[in-house]
Amino acid sequence: MDWFFQLDRFLLDAVQAIRCSFLDFFMPAFSSTGNAGILWIAVALILLFPKKTRRIGITMGLAMTMGLLIGNGLIKNLVGRPRPYAVDPALVTEAQLLVAPLKDWSFPSGHTLAAFESAVSIRFYSKLWGRIALAVAVLFGISRLYLYVHWPSDVLAGALLGTGFAVAAYYIVRALEPKVLSLIASRKKA
Repeated sequence: MDWFFQLDRFLLDAVQAIRCSFLDFFMPAFSSTGNAGILWIAVALILLFPKKTRRIGITMGLAMTMGLLIGNGLIKNLVGRPRPYAVDPALVTEAQLLVAPLKDWSFPSGHTLAAFESAVSIRFYSKLWGRIALAVAVLFGISRLYLYVHWPSDVLAGALLGTGFAVAAYYIVRALEPKVLSLIASRKKA
């Protein structure tokens, strides 16, 4: 597995090669909007109110709940992978961390997980907004590498898991919707 670590390190270093003052300002600010999934939770809540977008909000909420429980709660703690700056103290000085060191594990990237859960959920219902959300999700993944808080494989795993949870949530919502609507209709008659 040494080749895997070497590839992760090579890709992480390649991202560091694009460092500049604008990105040193932008990336921490942008990435912080994903702390605790706050951006995506806000979007999901906003989408819950209009009837036209309610399915998107429900799908996002379900996908993010799966990600929180399985991705951040279970997998992150089972794998227990240290963050890049924790593996070798020299990395901290090389990377000049732009954010405070984090206290939890690295794998998978929670920011990327939430971003892809949300973006893919949106994409199921709207091609245009889904494409925009996917671009934002990719940028979240890149920001986590830029900030030296995740390995590329953490970000890839977050994207894949997030996509999987969004697909599962979409089909769960689709399967349950007729039953829920039927239940609501029967309650209105009673």
